[in-house]
Amino acid sequence: MPKIILVYPTSEEASPILHEFIPHSDLLYIHRHNPNIYLNISGAGIPNTCLTMGKLFSMDFDLAFQMGIAGTFSDDFESGNMVRVQKDFFYELGAEDGDAFIPADGLNIGIQTSFSEKISHVLPDFLEALPKAEGITVQKIHGNELSIKKAKELFPSVSVESMEGAAFFMGNSHRKTVLQIRAVSNKIEKRNKSKWKINEAVENLNTIAQKIIRHDFA
Repeated sequence: MPKIILVYPTSEEASPILHEFIPHSDLLYIHRHNPNIYLNISGAGIPNTCLTMGKLFSMDFDLAFQMGIAGTFSDDFESGNMVRVQKDFFYELGAEDGDAFIPADGLNIGIQTSFSEKISHVLPDFLEALPKAEGITVQKIHGNELSIKKAKELFPSVSVESMEGAAFFMGNSHRKTVLQIRAVSNKIEKRNKSKWKINEAVENLNTIAQKIIRHDFA
């Protein structure tokens, strides 16, 4: 049976299922009833995710899932909707050239800025059915109309943003199956937390997590 790890940025995002796990090490929780299912709280943001993925690099997990919430640029997604982020970009990693921006992978200095999911296992219908999206990974959550406009112009195909996605993909590139599952918590606009639906997003996110835990992956 394959070994699976669920990676959450924060314990708040994992809260509906965290009681099903017990501490296993400084890095990991293990499922009470399935010794092949592990959970990690990486910490929010690019630095925490990179550090944690480095520590987990040598461990022999077959499937790695990042489970978290995200904001959306798209009118196609409502708060609470689930998406599978198939490709993720480090945002604004590169160089300015006057008013233009050159992504780092166009500077010929050996930096990759985009990373994608990997699939080597048969995915269940509940994962295949999730809407597909592209994402950007940011150090600063967008909340300014001008910077949001700029992000849309730089990445017109992108629907969601997080603070961890590309770092998670990068750190798990050696594993057999790597998926990023996100629940939309808010529209990306001028910051207005009264319109965010974090609780609904977290509940929907962990409904998928429960299905992952209970599925028999081939």
